[in-house]
Amino acid sequence: MDSKPTVIQEADCRWETWEDHDAPAEGVVYWKTLISGDRTASRGITLGVAEIPPYERLVRHRHIQPEVYFVLEGTGIVAIESEERTVSSRTAIYIPGDAAHSFTNTSASPLRFLYAFPADSFED
Repeated sequence: MDSKPTVIQEADCRWETWEDHDAPAEGVVYWKTLISGDRTASRGITLGVAEIPPYERLVRHRHIQPEVYFVLEGTGIVAIESEERTVSSRTAIYIPGDAAHSFTNTSASPLRFLYAFPADSFED
């Protein structure tokens, strides 16, 4: 797909999650991929919004690309390698490439955040 300017409304995207059999291993998280080369005429970056339900978590994982989270609402704990930080809305988080990381919602409200990483698509 050729790259060109793209405008996406979050409301036009559907929520996704892991297959039922993967949920315990991956954690409970829902996401909407907004910009991704397999869905939009874009290259080099993937962007989406994710939500972790109250007291659930995205389990520890790693990938070669660095990643950025920006907390939209809620509070939680982000763990990157051996360091844990409490975060809340309007917090930006940089995760270096290949760093093990997880994200836990510590509140009774959903934890919503943007995520972005330099890859042509979410599947990369």
